[in-house]
Amino acid sequence: METLKNVLFFILFAVLFLIGGILIYLILNALINLIDSDGNVLINVFGIIFVFTGFMVILKKIDDL
Repeated sequence: METLKNVLFFILFAVLFLIGGILIYLILNALINLIDSDGNVLINVFGIIFVFTGFMVILKKIDDL
């Protein structure tokens, strides 16, 4: 029962992390679009790195179970 609770907690954490990542990505994208139209490439790279890092953290947490 305890491991099931841990798994559900980490799934919730993963979902919240990804939603947070998407929100941060959208906010940064909007800000950079206001400042400089050439910023799209840069912010896309940051978004990919952020999401990739998120997946790595989630996979590591699941492995630790």
